[in-house]
Amino acid sequence: MTDLGTLGGTRSAAGDTNDEGVIVGESTASPGQSAASHAVVWRDGVMTDLGSPMDSATAINGVGRVVGMTSAPPAPGLGRAFFWRDGVMTDLGTLGGTINTGPADVNDRGEVVGSAFTATNSLHAFLWRDGVMTDLGTLGGDRSGASGINDKGQVVGSGTLPGSVKGSPQHAFLWQNGVMTDLGTLGGASSYAAAINNVGQVVGTSTTRSGVTDAFLWQNGLMIDLGRLEGTSPSDECGATDINDRGQIIGSCRQRGFLHEAVP
Repeated sequence: MTDLGTLGGTRSAAGDTNDEGVIVGESTASPGQSAASHAVVWRDGVMTDLGSPMDSATAINGVGRVVGMTSAPPAPGLGRAFFWRDGVMTDLGTLGGTINTGPADVNDRGEVVGSAFTATNSLHAFLWRDGVMTDLGTLGGDRSGASGINDKGQVVGSGTLPGSVKGSPQHAFLWQNGVMTDLGTLGGASSYAAAINNVGQVVGTSTTRSGVTDAFLWQNGLMIDLGRLEGTSPSDECGATDINDRGQIIGSCRQRGFLHEAVP
């Protein structure tokens, strides 16, 4: 385990890494735990500041494109999603609202997904491509959010169902070719898709018929319960957070990390 250091402050955090070992995240640039964070890229032992205070880099693709959040103009103090490429930071815009909650992922084609507020103050999943932010809609409810995108442009996330009210359970979705599909649950009320690989396998978290929260793998139209680590109780929550193209799944169960090998 290697300490990546800071920009001169007292804290830093890593958010994502690509196949080249380039890492993105955030760091304080002056002493003090309350100091504002800056978005950073760490490469070959060197941490580089990407921008102004109150920034955080959340994801990086295979060719070094970075996405994150910034409070720099035109959104001081509000928070806007940005796309960083070759030293240039681009504001992704909005879906009509004032702020975004942020980008969640970026693929190797430079397509970005995340969540943003609409003009009616509803939170919707978005896809940003070639300078245009597109509203991906919902599963019939008033809310949705995208969490992952693969290099084929398939997007995953979660959204509320028709008739939902504030606090209603959400279902995992797969969006492709303009259509958002409900992936269902493991028998419970809610599910959340965290990531999708280039094979089209989706992982995330779902409640089961018995009321426990388990990690799932969705493939070929079927949601599969990945089970639980030994020693967990029904009250312990388990969930999958990412999957690579080899079908290796990572997540946590009772605050213990796990690795699961899936078969494509």
